[in-house]
Amino acid sequence: MTEKEAENIRATFPQPVAPISNNSVEWLNYGNQLWRLEKYGEAVSAFDKVISLDPKSHLAYYAKAQAYYNNWLYHSALASVEKAINLKPELAIAWRLKGSILNALDKYEEAIVAYDQAITLSKSAPEQAFSAYMWRGSALDELKRYQEAADSYTQALKIRENAWAYYNRGITYDNLQKYQEAIADYSKAIELNPQYAKAYNNRGITYDNLQKYQEAIADYTKAIELNPQYAEAYNNRGITYDDLQKYQEAIADYTKAIELNPQYANAYNNRGITYDDLQKYQEAIADYTKAIEINPQYANAYLGRGLIYHKQKNYQQAISDYQTSIEKQTNNLPAITNIGLIKYEMGDLETAIKQWEKALTIDGNSAEVQLALGVGYYRQGKTEEGLKLVRSALKIDKQFADKAFLEQNLWGDKLVKDAMDVLGKL
Repeated sequence: MTEKEAENIRATFPQPVAPISNNSVEWLNYGNQLWRLEKYGEAVSAFDKVISLDPKSHLAYYAKAQAYYNNWLYHSALASVEKAINLKPELAIAWRLKGSILNALDKYEEAIVAYDQAITLSKSAPEQAFSAYMWRGSALDELKRYQEAADSYTQALKIRENAWAYYNRGITYDNLQKYQEAIADYSKAIELNPQYAKAYNNRGITYDNLQKYQEAIADYTKAIELNPQYAEAYNNRGITYDDLQKYQEAIADYTKAIELNPQYANAYNNRGITYDDLQKYQEAIADYTKAIEINPQYANAYLGRGLIYHKQKNYQQAISDYQTSIEKQTNNLPAITNIGLIKYEMGDLETAIKQWEKALTIDGNSAEVQLALGVGYYRQGKTEEGLKLVRSALKIDKQFADKAFLEQNLWGDKLVKDAMDVLGKL
């Protein structure tokens, strides 16, 4: 439903009439009617009238906070809800609302404290406790305290079974890489709500993580069937088709996702990856460029475009994109490593080694970085140190002893030749 359609429906409702008396209860009811019609500014004025008539009306302050919150005026909402709590500290719904406001302000630790208080005060009101546990889990998720978040959703589910709770816990299990538990929760959410397109979509993501590609495609397809406007499901199905090397199907899905959401930077980036797989480099560059235009902070789009420039031996453009990618995402291992590869080809051994040394601090078990750095050290005359790294690299991944594999990973002619020479010394 569009906002215009919602407004047309609201226009059919009986319009509330402002009280002619100074009865605070009547003004409170009037404000609540305005709030239900989403006339939040007028509702606030009505609640202010209540407060002028009854300065100790905790319900007026609470309702005013709710109206501010629904109108995204979070700081005003926080001031009002704290007034309500000061007047009636045992008001559980006010503590829960305070938690939601703090959540919206990204003050997650404080939000959890408020939710905990709401839960303590809601022992005789299970529905209020359920809501507090759910939002508490959301705050913990934001803090990446995933196990605690899962425990909070579990507490909510002990109060009652609910598709939303299973769905949220499924996301948390995904973040914990507990994929079987995630699938079980998404499946339960679907059982409780067979129209739950998001649960099908997320179960598809989990199946894709498990490389169960056919199951993933089936779930994305069902999500699309339930919601034909679901751009994310098209994008995700495109990723799975790309994994299956069904590139034309992947492009069709990314294109549909973009049609549904022209600002979908991720879909442009993913279509760029598929065009790269098809060696359609100009189309890929165009898509990465569009993704960057939509989201200038998109590190992976700069990386993807840099990789193509690298393949084309357009080294200056590649380095520029790699550097920008690193600015957006500091520990961007592929970009840092690849700048080293290019610098080596350009004859700048010292800079190449510095890049690979930095890369090794990010991932000390990277076979590629160890091999490149080992070759670099060998060229510098650090023979034993270099050979030690080369041996270590091959223990991690023997593929790096293969010339063709190195070339596939954008190792240039000079570095491949020197690597082969060093490998011959083992």
